[in-house]
Amino acid sequence: MEHARAEYTIRELQLNTRDWLPQARRAAYLDYLAHLKCYLRDKSAGMPQSHLDQLKKHLQVRQHPSVWVEMKRQHASVPQLLVLFAQVPEALDW
Repeated sequence: MEHARAEYTIRELQLNTRDWLPQARRAAYLDYLAHLKCYLRDKSAGMPQSHLDQLKKHLQVRQHPSVWVEMKRQHASVPQLLVLFAQVPEALDW
């Protein structure tokens, strides 16, 4: 049902017919991914919580927040995200 609704929304809003929209969403995905990896790296390195909180804030104000929402929602079906969120489960609540 959700997949059909997503397809309907994409079709009706023509979200993939304008080249710049899929490109912008892909760039946002890669941006969120890079920021989350940076957070994991610094967390693993034992950086102070205040630093990690700052990284979290930076991640929460990125462009295309709907991409972040979908990354969290679909993380179990995307192997790269599944591994990453398993290491940073707190990010699922951001």
